[in-house]
Amino acid sequence: MYHMKNFVFAILILFCFSSVCFSMENVFYILRSNSPDRISSAESALSSLKKHYQSINILISQAYQIDENGMVWGDLDPSVADFSNEHKMKIMAMVTNAKFDKVKAHQFLLNKSAQKIAIESILAACQKHHYYGIQFDFEMIPLADRDALTAFYQAAAKTLHAQGLMVSFAVAPVVDDSPQHSYFLKRIYENWEGAYDLKALASSADFITVMAYNQHAGKTTPGSTAALPWVQTTIEYTLRFVPAAKISLGVPSYSNYWYTAKEGHSISAQMAGINFNQMRYLLQKYHASLQWDEKDKVHYAIYSHDWLNEYIFAEDAMSLKAKAELAEKYHLRGVSVFDLGSEDPEIWGVLKTQM
Repeated sequence: MYHMKNFVFAILILFCFSSVCFSMENVFYILRSNSPDRISSAESALSSLKKHYQSINILISQAYQIDENGMVWGDLDPSVADFSNEHKMKIMAMVTNAKFDKVKAHQFLLNKSAQKIAIESILAACQKHHYYGIQFDFEMIPLADRDALTAFYQAAAKTLHAQGLMVSFAVAPVVDDSPQHSYFLKRIYENWEGAYDLKALASSADFITVMAYNQHAGKTTPGSTAALPWVQTTIEYTLRFVPAAKISLGVPSYSNYWYTAKEGHSISAQMAGINFNQMRYLLQKYHASLQWDEKDKVHYAIYSHDWLNEYIFAEDAMSLKAKAELAEKYHLRGVSVFDLGSEDPEIWGVLKTQM
């Protein structure tokens, strides 16, 4: 009997190492936009939802925008809404500042009347559509508007909580609150990352999603969207202000593709977020193969196209597993995967759910 117990224990240990062995909350984002540059198509997102909805604890759908006057517009994709309601999924609507325009957001955050109009409209939408709650995702807010953003978030949370609704805030990843040594880090801190008073927001939110991706993007040099050491530093910074039980680690399911392109009258390096199928297509087209970066825990490929290098930094089941294990290590609430439909199909064998 003693040997049998040891055998069973060994099997359990082996199972835990073959997949992410924890009971954590899986949040998935689904995009509402039908613009050509979206990472995943509406069809692939809905298909993935239908196949894997039982592994999703909360579905957060891009839904509403707020303009400078407090007007709220938008909705959920009817197909997503119908399926979610049919299967009694917990669905949260995402609310953003219109087009992430910092000028309009500044005007809104200084206008208490506009904020009241917006909060009332959001509450009405929640009650009409029976949402589980709301996630606010205000981006590109400058450091100077930090207190105003906090006040709006707190007022919205108070009203929504009073009606029994879940409230979450999406925040930018920060690795250093004194980033003076890096022009890039200083710039994004003053124009985006620094606007989130994490301690104050944590006291009002049921959970906070830390968008730990886009490490390399825009005008940076080519690189992965979320190298593991960078993600770990982001977690450790956030834990200084937010309890682990309130942190959902935002992880990417899309890959980074870097190439040379015309920009106006000049030539520059460009980056595009691509889904898993697009990534595999590029590898096949250019006869490239992925290599594993043990330090960053990401697959990558460098190949030549028209005599210039192109780069792919792939987010797949292995890279997601490494990030999910970090969430487990730090006892976080769970992971928030961006976005549904762009993922490596193998991630569903990695993620476990507490449902």
